[in-house]
Amino acid sequence: MWYNKQAERHCRVSLHDKPATGYVGFQEDINMQNQQNQVHNSIPIYRKLRTKLIGAFLIPVLCIIVLGVVSYRQASNAIITSYEESAMQTMHMANQYITLIVNTVRSTYKSYLSDADLTTYFKNLMDSAEGQTLVRSFEKTVSREINTNSLLDNLYFISDSVPSITSSSPTEEALYTAYAQTPEGTQVADVRSAYYLFGNISDADKALGTDSSNYSLRIAKYMNNSKSIMLIDINKEIIRDSLATMDAGEGSYVALITQDGTTFYSDGSSERDSLFTTSDFYQRALTQEEAGMEYVTYNGENYLFLYSPMSSANTMICSLIPESTILAQAAGIKTVAFVLVVIGVIIATLLGYLLSAHMNGNIYHILNQLKKVAAGDLTIHLESKGKDEFKLLAAGVNSMTDSMKTLITN
Repeated sequence: MWYNKQAERHCRVSLHDKPATGYVGFQEDINMQNQQNQVHNSIPIYRKLRTKLIGAFLIPVLCIIVLGVVSYRQASNAIITSYEESAMQTMHMANQYITLIVNTVRSTYKSYLSDADLTTYFKNLMDSAEGQTLVRSFEKTVSREINTNSLLDNLYFISDSVPSITSSSPTEEALYTAYAQTPEGTQVADVRSAYYLFGNISDADKALGTDSSNYSLRIAKYMNNSKSIMLIDINKEIIRDSLATMDAGEGSYVALITQDGTTFYSDGSSERDSLFTTSDFYQRALTQEEAGMEYVTYNGENYLFLYSPMSSANTMICSLIPESTILAQAAGIKTVAFVLVVIGVIIATLLGYLLSAHMNGNIYHILNQLKKVAAGDLTIHLESKGKDEFKLLAAGVNSMTDSMKTLITN
Protein backbone atom coordinates (compact mmCIF):
# COMPACT_ATOMS: atom_id res chain seq x y z
CA MET A 1 0.00 0.00 0.00
CA TRP A 2 2.80 2.43 0.84
CA TYR A 3 4.57 1.66 -2.48
CA ASN A 4 1.39 2.33 -4.47
CA LYS A 5 0.84 5.65 -2.80
CA GLN A 6 4.43 6.71 -3.32
CA ALA A 7 4.31 5.61 -6.96
CA GLU A 8 1.02 7.37 -7.56
CA ARG A 9 2.35 10.58 -6.03
CA HIS A 10 5.54 10.32 -8.07
CA CYS A 11 3.51 9.68 -11.20
CA ARG A 12 1.30 12.68 -10.60
CA VAL A 13 4.37 14.83 -10.16
CA SER A 14 6.01 13.39 -13.25
CA LEU A 15 2.95 13.55 -15.47
CA HIS A 16 1.17 16.65 -14.29
CA ASP A 17 3.17 18.78 -11.89
CA LYS A 18 6.57 18.94 -13.69
CA PRO A 19 6.94 22.36 -15.34
CA ALA A 20 7.32 22.14 -19.14
CA THR A 21 9.32 25.30 -19.41
CA GLY A 22 11.23 27.64 -17.18
CA TYR A 23 14.66 27.85 -15.72
CA VAL A 24 14.58 24.41 -14.07
CA GLY A 25 13.70 22.62 -17.33
CA PHE A 26 16.23 24.65 -19.28
CA GLN A 27 18.91 23.89 -16.72
CA GLU A 28 18.08 20.18 -16.86
CA ASP A 29 18.43 20.22 -20.67
CA ILE A 30 21.81 21.88 -20.36
CA ASN A 31 22.95 19.37 -17.76
CA MET A 32 21.68 16.52 -19.94
CA GLN A 33 23.54 17.88 -22.97
CA ASN A 34 26.73 18.21 -20.93
CA GLN A 35 26.38 14.63 -19.77
CA GLN A 36 25.82 13.54 -23.37
CA ASN A 37 28.95 15.38 -24.52
CA GLN A 38 30.94 13.83 -21.69
CA VAL A 39 29.81 10.35 -22.71
CA HIS A 40 30.54 11.13 -26.38
CA ASN A 41 33.99 12.53 -25.60
CA SER A 42 34.86 9.67 -23.28
CA ILE A 43 34.91 7.22 -26.24
CA PRO A 44 38.36 7.00 -27.93
CA ILE A 45 38.31 8.23 -31.50
CA TYR A 46 39.32 4.84 -32.89
CA ARG A 47 36.31 3.24 -31.14
CA LYS A 48 33.78 5.75 -32.36
CA LEU A 49 31.16 4.57 -34.81
CA ARG A 50 32.02 7.36 -37.24
CA THR A 51 35.68 6.28 -37.41
CA LYS A 52 34.70 2.66 -37.95
CA LEU A 53 32.22 3.52 -40.69
CA ILE A 54 34.65 5.78 -42.55
CA GLY A 55 37.37 3.13 -42.18
CA ALA A 56 35.01 0.45 -43.49
CA PHE A 57 34.20 2.58 -46.53
CA LEU A 58 37.89 3.27 -47.16
CA ILE A 59 38.80 -0.43 -47.32
CA PRO A 60 37.19 -0.85 -50.79
CA VAL A 61 38.88 2.40 -51.79
CA LEU A 62 42.24 0.90 -50.85
CA CYS A 63 41.39 -2.07 -53.03
CA ILE A 64 40.56 0.36 -55.85
CA ILE A 65 43.91 2.09 -55.32
CA VAL A 66 45.76 -1.24 -55.54
CA LEU A 67 43.75 -2.17 -58.61
CA GLY A 68 44.52 1.23 -60.18
CA VAL A 69 48.26 0.92 -59.53
CA VAL A 70 48.41 -2.62 -60.91
CA SER A 71 46.26 -1.72 -63.91
CA TYR A 72 48.37 1.36 -64.63
CA ARG A 73 51.60 -0.62 -64.52
CA GLN A 74 50.24 -3.33 -66.77
CA ALA A 75 48.75 -0.81 -69.20
CA SER A 76 51.94 1.27 -69.11
CA ASN A 77 54.10 -1.77 -69.86
CA ALA A 78 51.76 -2.80 -72.66
CA ILE A 79 51.81 0.71 -74.17
CA ILE A 80 55.60 0.93 -73.93
CA THR A 81 56.02 -2.49 -75.52
CA SER A 82 53.56 -1.58 -78.27
CA TYR A 83 55.37 1.74 -78.83
CA GLU A 84 58.74 0.01 -79.08
CA GLU A 85 57.43 -2.57 -81.54
CA SER A 86 55.71 0.11 -83.62
CA ALA A 87 58.85 2.28 -83.71
CA MET A 88 60.99 -0.68 -84.70
CA GLN A 89 58.53 -1.69 -87.41
CA THR A 90 58.47 1.86 -88.77
CA MET A 91 62.28 1.90 -88.84
CA HIS A 92 62.31 -1.46 -90.62
CA MET A 93 59.93 -0.13 -93.27
CA ALA A 94 62.07 3.00 -93.75
CA ASN A 95 65.13 0.78 -94.05
CA GLN A 96 63.46 -1.31 -96.74
CA TYR A 97 62.31 1.81 -98.59
CA ILE A 98 65.75 3.44 -98.63
CA THR A 99 67.36 0.12 -99.60
CA LEU A 100 64.87 -0.18 -102.45
CA ILE A 101 65.75 3.34 -103.63
CA VAL A 102 69.49 2.61 -103.61
CA ASN A 103 69.05 -0.74 -105.35
CA THR A 104 66.73 0.76 -107.95
CA VAL A 105 69.22 3.50 -108.79
CA ARG A 106 72.07 1.03 -108.98
CA SER A 107 70.11 -1.32 -111.24
CA THR A 108 68.90 1.50 -113.48
CA TYR A 109 72.34 2.89 -114.21
CA LYS A 110 74.36 -0.29 -113.97
CA SER A 111 74.33 -0.59 -117.75
CA TYR A 112 76.41 2.59 -118.09
CA LEU A 113 79.33 0.90 -116.34
CA SER A 114 79.84 -1.54 -119.20
CA ASP A 115 78.55 0.64 -122.04
CA ALA A 116 80.89 0.05 -124.98
CA ASP A 117 80.79 3.64 -126.24
CA LEU A 118 81.47 5.11 -122.78
CA THR A 119 84.28 2.62 -122.19
CA THR A 120 85.88 3.50 -125.52
CA TYR A 121 85.48 7.21 -124.79
CA PHE A 122 86.99 7.12 -121.30
CA LYS A 123 89.87 5.02 -122.59
CA ASN A 124 90.51 7.93 -124.95
CA LEU A 125 90.23 5.69 -128.00
CA MET A 126 87.87 8.00 -129.93
CA ASP A 127 88.89 10.79 -132.21
CA SER A 128 87.98 14.32 -131.19
CA ALA A 129 84.87 14.71 -133.35
CA GLU A 130 83.45 11.35 -132.39
CA GLY A 131 84.16 12.04 -128.74
CA GLN A 132 82.41 15.41 -128.83
CA THR A 133 79.39 13.83 -130.47
CA LEU A 134 79.21 11.18 -127.75
CA VAL A 135 79.58 13.78 -125.01
CA ARG A 136 76.73 15.86 -126.39
CA SER A 137 74.56 12.77 -126.72
CA PHE A 138 75.22 11.59 -123.18
CA GLU A 139 74.82 15.06 -121.73
CA LYS A 140 71.32 15.13 -123.19
CA THR A 141 70.69 11.67 -121.77
CA VAL A 142 71.94 12.71 -118.34
CA SER A 143 69.87 15.89 -118.42
CA ARG A 144 66.78 13.90 -119.35
CA GLU A 145 67.40 11.40 -116.55
CA ILE A 146 67.72 14.19 -113.97
CA ASN A 147 64.50 15.82 -115.12
CA THR A 148 62.41 12.64 -115.32
CA ASN A 149 63.75 10.51 -112.48
CA SER A 150 62.64 11.94 -109.12
CA LEU A 151 65.23 9.82 -107.31
CA LEU A 152 68.18 11.62 -108.88
CA ASP A 153 69.79 14.93 -108.10
CA ASN A 154 73.04 14.68 -110.09
CA LEU A 155 74.79 12.19 -112.34
CA TYR A 156 78.54 12.24 -113.09
CA PHE A 157 80.97 10.28 -115.23
CA ILE A 158 84.32 11.72 -114.18
CA SER A 159 87.74 11.26 -115.77
CA ASP A 160 91.07 13.03 -116.26
CA SER A 161 92.09 11.80 -119.69
CA VAL A 162 88.93 13.14 -121.41
CA PRO A 163 86.28 15.74 -120.48
CA SER A 164 83.91 14.45 -117.81
CA ILE A 165 80.18 14.10 -118.44
CA THR A 166 78.16 15.65 -115.61
CA SER A 167 74.79 17.25 -114.86
CA SER A 168 76.49 19.97 -112.78
CA SER A 169 78.92 22.76 -113.56
CA PRO A 170 82.33 21.54 -112.37
CA THR A 171 85.01 24.05 -111.44
CA GLU A 172 87.96 21.82 -112.38
CA GLU A 173 88.87 19.65 -115.34
CA ALA A 174 90.74 16.85 -113.53
CA LEU A 175 87.67 15.64 -111.64
CA TYR A 176 88.92 12.09 -111.28
CA THR A 177 92.03 13.25 -109.45
CA ALA A 178 90.03 15.70 -107.32
CA TYR A 179 87.68 12.94 -106.22
CA ALA A 180 90.31 10.19 -105.86
CA GLN A 181 92.21 12.35 -103.40
CA THR A 182 89.26 12.39 -100.97
CA PRO A 183 88.85 9.60 -98.35
CA GLU A 184 85.81 8.16 -100.11
CA GLY A 185 87.45 8.49 -103.53
CA THR A 186 90.44 6.51 -102.28
CA GLN A 187 88.14 3.61 -101.29
CA VAL A 188 86.47 3.59 -104.70
CA ALA A 189 89.78 3.59 -106.56
CA ASP A 190 91.29 0.87 -104.35
CA VAL A 191 88.42 -1.66 -104.55
CA ARG A 192 87.05 -1.16 -108.03
CA SER A 193 84.51 -3.99 -108.01
CA ALA A 194 82.38 -2.69 -105.13
CA TYR A 195 79.53 -0.22 -104.94
CA TYR A 196 79.84 2.47 -102.27
CA LEU A 197 77.20 4.55 -100.52
CA PHE A 198 78.44 7.80 -99.01
CA GLY A 199 76.85 10.76 -97.32
CA ASN A 200 76.38 14.25 -98.68
CA ILE A 201 79.57 15.73 -97.26
CA SER A 202 82.54 15.38 -99.62
CA ASP A 203 85.76 17.29 -100.14
CA ALA A 204 85.22 16.91 -103.89
CA ASP A 205 81.86 18.76 -103.97
CA LYS A 206 83.48 22.07 -104.79
CA ALA A 207 85.39 20.58 -107.72
CA LEU A 208 82.23 18.81 -108.92
CA GLY A 209 80.27 22.05 -108.74
CA THR A 210 77.82 20.52 -106.23
CA ASP A 211 76.26 21.89 -103.06
CA SER A 212 76.12 19.22 -100.35
CA SER A 213 72.77 20.56 -99.18
CA ASN A 214 71.18 19.57 -102.51
CA TYR A 215 71.51 15.81 -102.16
CA SER A 216 71.38 13.18 -99.42
CA LEU A 217 73.36 10.13 -100.56
CA ARG A 218 75.99 9.46 -103.19
CA ILE A 219 76.49 6.12 -104.93
CA ALA A 220 80.03 5.62 -106.28
CA LYS A 221 81.36 2.88 -108.56
CA TYR A 222 84.56 2.52 -110.55
CA MET A 223 83.77 2.09 -114.24
CA ASN A 224 84.94 -1.11 -115.89
CA ASN A 225 88.24 -1.13 -117.78
CA SER A 226 88.69 2.64 -117.75
CA LYS A 227 90.13 5.18 -115.37
CA SER A 228 86.81 6.81 -114.58
CA ILE A 229 84.17 6.77 -111.84
CA MET A 230 80.39 6.99 -111.96
CA LEU A 231 78.77 9.09 -109.20
CA ILE A 232 75.03 9.27 -108.59
CA ASP A 233 73.53 11.77 -106.13
CA ILE A 234 70.17 10.75 -104.68
CA ASN A 235 67.46 13.35 -104.15
CA LYS A 236 67.52 14.89 -100.69
CA GLU A 237 63.75 15.11 -100.23
CA ILE A 238 63.24 11.38 -100.86
CA ILE A 239 65.48 10.31 -98.00
CA ARG A 240 64.39 13.11 -95.69
CA ASP A 241 60.71 12.26 -96.08
CA SER A 242 61.45 8.62 -95.38
CA LEU A 243 63.33 9.44 -92.17
CA ALA A 244 60.62 11.90 -91.13
CA THR A 245 58.13 9.04 -90.75
CA MET A 246 60.10 7.95 -87.66
CA ASP A 247 60.27 11.40 -86.07
CA ALA A 248 58.86 11.11 -82.53
CA GLY A 249 58.62 14.85 -81.94
CA GLU A 250 60.57 17.32 -79.86
CA GLY A 251 63.75 15.95 -78.35
CA SER A 252 64.02 12.95 -80.67
CA TYR A 253 66.72 12.29 -83.28
CA VAL A 254 66.46 10.25 -86.46
CA ALA A 255 69.38 9.85 -88.83
CA LEU A 256 70.89 7.81 -91.64
CA ILE A 257 74.60 7.16 -91.06
CA THR A 258 76.69 6.12 -94.03
CA GLN A 259 79.95 4.20 -94.06
CA ASP A 260 82.03 7.37 -94.31
CA GLY A 261 80.58 8.62 -90.98
CA THR A 262 78.23 11.23 -92.46
CA THR A 263 75.03 11.61 -90.43
CA PHE A 264 71.99 12.75 -92.40
CA TYR A 265 69.13 13.83 -90.11
CA SER A 266 65.40 13.75 -90.72
CA ASP A 267 65.32 17.57 -90.91
CA GLY A 268 67.68 17.55 -93.92
CA SER A 269 70.82 18.64 -92.07
CA SER A 270 74.00 16.58 -91.98
CA GLU A 271 77.30 16.50 -90.11
CA ARG A 272 80.35 14.47 -89.30
CA ASP A 273 81.22 13.33 -85.76
CA SER A 274 77.58 13.46 -84.72
CA LEU A 275 75.99 12.50 -81.41
CA PHE A 276 75.52 9.01 -82.84
CA THR A 277 78.96 8.31 -84.25
CA THR A 278 80.75 9.53 -81.12
CA SER A 279 78.60 7.53 -78.69
CA ASP A 280 79.28 4.17 -77.10
CA PHE A 281 75.82 2.82 -77.91
CA TYR A 282 76.35 3.46 -81.63
CA GLN A 283 79.69 1.65 -81.52
CA ARG A 284 77.95 -1.31 -79.89
CA ALA A 285 75.29 -1.25 -82.59
CA LEU A 286 77.97 -1.46 -85.28
CA THR A 287 78.92 -4.89 -83.97
CA GLN A 288 75.37 -6.20 -84.49
CA GLU A 289 74.18 -7.75 -87.72
CA GLU A 290 70.47 -7.30 -87.03
CA ALA A 291 68.24 -4.45 -85.87
CA GLY A 292 67.81 -3.87 -82.16
CA MET A 293 67.09 -1.42 -79.37
CA GLU A 294 68.26 -0.44 -75.91
CA TYR A 295 67.68 2.27 -73.34
CA VAL A 296 70.66 4.61 -73.08
CA THR A 297 71.62 7.84 -71.34
CA TYR A 298 72.57 10.89 -73.39
CA ASN A 299 73.22 14.33 -71.88
CA GLY A 300 71.78 13.15 -68.57
CA GLU A 301 68.46 12.01 -70.06
CA ASN A 302 67.15 8.54 -70.82
CA TYR A 303 66.44 7.63 -74.43
CA LEU A 304 65.29 4.63 -76.39
CA PHE A 305 67.99 3.93 -78.98
CA LEU A 306 66.88 2.00 -82.06
CA TYR A 307 69.14 0.94 -84.91
CA SER A 308 68.62 -0.93 -88.15
CA PRO A 309 71.59 -1.81 -90.41
CA MET A 310 70.90 -1.74 -94.13
CA SER A 311 71.44 -5.02 -95.91
CA SER A 312 74.33 -3.57 -97.90
CA ALA A 313 76.64 -0.56 -98.15
CA ASN A 314 77.54 -0.51 -94.41
CA THR A 315 74.84 2.03 -93.68
CA MET A 316 72.63 2.24 -90.61
CA ILE A 317 69.41 4.02 -89.63
CA CYS A 318 69.39 5.20 -86.00
CA SER A 319 66.86 6.88 -83.76
CA LEU A 320 66.89 8.35 -80.26
CA ILE A 321 63.48 8.78 -78.62
CA PRO A 322 63.16 10.42 -75.16
CA GLU A 323 61.82 8.00 -72.59
CA SER A 324 59.50 10.77 -71.37
CA THR A 325 57.85 10.79 -74.80
CA ILE A 326 57.14 7.08 -74.53
CA LEU A 327 55.84 7.36 -70.96
CA ALA A 328 53.60 10.24 -72.02
CA GLN A 329 51.55 7.67 -73.92
CA ALA A 330 50.54 6.16 -70.56
CA ALA A 331 50.17 9.47 -68.72
CA GLY A 332 46.48 9.65 -69.60
CA ILE A 333 45.79 6.33 -67.87
CA LYS A 334 47.69 7.49 -64.79
CA THR A 335 45.71 10.73 -64.62
CA VAL A 336 42.35 8.95 -64.99
CA ALA A 337 43.28 6.38 -62.34
CA PHE A 338 44.42 9.11 -59.92
CA VAL A 339 41.25 11.16 -60.44
CA LEU A 340 39.01 8.13 -59.92
CA VAL A 341 40.85 7.18 -56.72
CA VAL A 342 40.56 10.71 -55.34
CA ILE A 343 36.85 10.81 -56.18
CA GLY A 344 36.40 7.40 -54.55
CA VAL A 345 38.13 8.55 -51.35
CA ILE A 346 36.03 11.70 -51.18
CA ILE A 347 32.77 9.84 -51.78
CA ALA A 348 33.63 7.11 -49.26
CA THR A 349 34.62 9.65 -46.59
CA LEU A 350 31.54 11.75 -47.21
CA LEU A 351 29.17 8.76 -47.11
CA GLY A 352 30.79 7.45 -43.97
CA TYR A 353 30.53 10.85 -42.33
CA LEU A 354 26.88 11.36 -43.30
CA LEU A 355 25.80 7.88 -42.24
CA SER A 356 27.67 8.11 -38.95
CA ALA A 357 26.23 11.58 -38.33
CA HIS A 358 22.70 10.22 -38.92
CA MET A 359 23.28 7.23 -36.65
CA ASN A 360 25.05 9.24 -33.94
CA GLY A 361 22.28 11.82 -33.96
CA ASN A 362 19.57 9.19 -33.46
CA ILE A 363 21.57 7.27 -30.87
CA TYR A 364 22.31 10.30 -28.69
CA HIS A 365 18.76 11.60 -29.13
CA ILE A 366 17.33 8.27 -27.88
CA LEU A 367 19.97 8.12 -25.13
CA ASN A 368 19.02 11.62 -23.99
CA GLN A 369 15.33 10.70 -23.83
CA LEU A 370 16.05 7.46 -21.99
CA LYS A 371 17.98 9.44 -19.39
CA LYS A 372 14.84 11.53 -18.85
CA VAL A 373 12.85 8.33 -18.44
CA ALA A 374 15.40 7.09 -15.92
CA ALA A 375 14.93 10.39 -14.05
CA GLY A 376 11.19 9.79 -13.87
CA ASP A 377 9.88 11.75 -16.84
CA LEU A 378 7.41 9.43 -18.56
CA THR A 379 5.91 12.14 -20.73
CA ILE A 380 8.51 11.77 -23.50
CA HIS A 381 7.54 10.64 -26.94
CA LEU A 382 10.32 9.79 -29.37
CA GLU A 383 10.06 10.84 -33.00
CA SER A 384 12.63 9.35 -35.41
CA LYS A 385 13.58 11.50 -38.39
CA GLY A 386 14.31 8.47 -40.53
CA LYS A 387 12.28 5.49 -41.61
CA ASP A 388 14.88 2.89 -40.77
CA GLU A 389 15.55 0.70 -37.72
CA PHE A 390 15.79 3.78 -35.53
CA LYS A 391 12.08 4.32 -36.15
CA LEU A 392 11.43 0.83 -34.77
CA LEU A 393 13.67 1.58 -31.81
CA ALA A 394 11.81 4.84 -31.10
CA ALA A 395 8.48 3.01 -31.33
CA GLY A 396 9.80 0.42 -28.87
CA VAL A 397 10.89 3.11 -26.41
CA ASN A 398 7.49 4.82 -26.71
CA SER A 399 5.76 1.48 -26.11
CA MET A 400 7.96 0.93 -23.05
CA THR A 401 7.13 4.32 -21.52
CA ASP A 402 3.44 3.80 -22.20
CA SER A 403 3.57 0.43 -20.47
CA MET A 404 5.43 1.96 -17.52
CA LYS A 405 2.85 4.70 -17.17
CA THR A 406 0.05 2.13 -17.28
CA LEU A 407 1.82 -0.04 -14.76
CA ILE A 408 2.48 2.80 -12.36
CA THR A 409 -1.06 4.17 -12.75
CA ASN A 410 -2.50 0.73 -12.00
